[in-house]
Amino acid sequence: MLVLPQDRPLDLDENSDKVFESSAASKSKDRYNKGLKEEDEQHMQAVLKRLRDTCRNHRPNAVLVYALQTPMMLLAGSVVTFLAGICSVVFAPLAIQPVWDDKAKIAVGFSAAGGFCIIVFATSSFLIHSLFSSQPGHASKIALAGCRPVSMPRIIVVGAGIAGSVLAYWLGKHGFLVVVIERSPPGNESGQVIDVEGSAEEIVKRMGVLEQIQSNVTHEAGIRFVDEAGREFGRFPAGKSGVSKEIEIMRPALAEILLTAADSFPNVEFRNNRTVQSIHQSDSRVHVEIKERGNENLSEEEFDILVACDGLRSPTRDMILPLSQRESCVKSVNAFAAFFSIPAEPRDRPWATSYFRPGRRCAFLKPQTEKESSAYLTIAKHDQRLRDARLSRNVKLQKETMAEIFQGQGWETERIVKGMMETKNFYFEEVSQVKLEKWSQGRCVLLGDTAYCPSPLTGQGTKLAILGAYILASKLVKDIDNPAEAFEQYDKEMRPYVNKLQPIPLGGYLPKLINPDTAWGVWLLGTIISWLSWFQVWKYVPIPGNESYTLPEL
Repeated sequence: MLVLPQDRPLDLDENSDKVFESSAASKSKDRYNKGLKEEDEQHMQAVLKRLRDTCRNHRPNAVLVYALQTPMMLLAGSVVTFLAGICSVVFAPLAIQPVWDDKAKIAVGFSAAGGFCIIVFATSSFLIHSLFSSQPGHASKIALAGCRPVSMPRIIVVGAGIAGSVLAYWLGKHGFLVVVIERSPPGNESGQVIDVEGSAEEIVKRMGVLEQIQSNVTHEAGIRFVDEAGREFGRFPAGKSGVSKEIEIMRPALAEILLTAADSFPNVEFRNNRTVQSIHQSDSRVHVEIKERGNENLSEEEFDILVACDGLRSPTRDMILPLSQRESCVKSVNAFAAFFSIPAEPRDRPWATSYFRPGRRCAFLKPQTEKESSAYLTIAKHDQRLRDARLSRNVKLQKETMAEIFQGQGWETERIVKGMMETKNFYFEEVSQVKLEKWSQGRCVLLGDTAYCPSPLTGQGTKLAILGAYILASKLVKDIDNPAEAFEQYDKEMRPYVNKLQPIPLGGYLPKLINPDTAWGVWLLGTIISWLSWFQVWKYVPIPGNESYTLPEL
């Protein structure tokens, strides 16, 4: 029997990766659209299920045999066929001679033995292959693509957003068995324009999806500022203002690109319409109860590691952290924001437009597609009506409360409010940050907004999510047998970067300074912006948060 090293995964060269990509065709939408037959997809899913079941039952030896069955059978078949051929050529002529002597008997015996070997080999090959696959090459390709011979860590990722998909990609690439659960249905991602820059840009480039992201950008030229009559009094080009970036993409589009990249690995599984109901840890396992929408029954599964990255208001985080930290870790910045899509007008492109009103209110439009624009309504002060609306989780009430505050305020506010009341892509939140002294508990760890949400005011959420997922993956790959050490190194390496990018600019006063409370303050802000634009001061001011991080190899 072939024995592989037990302390490291199988190494795959470039050609193996190509074989792997071919074998995973049924999970890739674009490959499926190119002509993969429906029966092939069903076959691949069945084989994949058998492989996962084998791995879940901790049968690495069976998986190894599964991976090596085709080359082993080819080798055995060659030897047996060669011996049988010798028997036939050498002894068959002797067996048909007229005298039935000892030589003839020996010849018949050897010839029969050769034929028997061929029959046994053919039958055993058929039975072994029937157990795993009806198509010889596919099973071995799938097993080799994600096989870790002895220890196959099984990790559950809660949340299929930006951070979850990036983490699943890198863990999947290194042979881990990854299950990603998401409470929303497939294709139900919401959100508005986000940017990809610095270290995040380098990471998606290493994932091979940078060109795909660049082909889906919004082509925003920059940001301009207008008064109540729509008259422009200042503008800053993209990449120069800190507001409009060079690579801006709709969040659903980025999430789909990253998810598809991760889902191309056969050892990565995405499950939608599912939520975590309870978490119980032991020294060696995490026991998770999972509930599927529409099904009252709970399924309990065991994992080696649990990663929670299901957002700012993560219910999974509450199951992991001590009671004393569950509420205190979310820090409100006393601001509220609504993000939604409205029908586009030609004047919405290519510049984003910002409009300030007294009462620390701001309306904002960004180009999205030719059919839709992204709209933002923000209030940079505490308002108990808005807090009550958030706590109610009643979307209708949230829309009505925001409409009452912005209705009839000049510029495009009538159109924006009308679009808000009609849209289905609506998100409302009390702008907050997450601050924790520790991001892990036992075999569970927090990632992205769940661990260190910086808030939209910093513009660093996407970068921290992608970078955090990459660093966590690198530590798990290195120290999977010692999760505590992996989590400690993740914290040690990531926290300085979070501490640098999470603070709200200008000592936390930025929201109030750029959202005046009085009409005089709005006039003064407009005057300052006009002068900054006229003298092109943005050419000489560095953009905060655009520093790159030295990435580890993964």
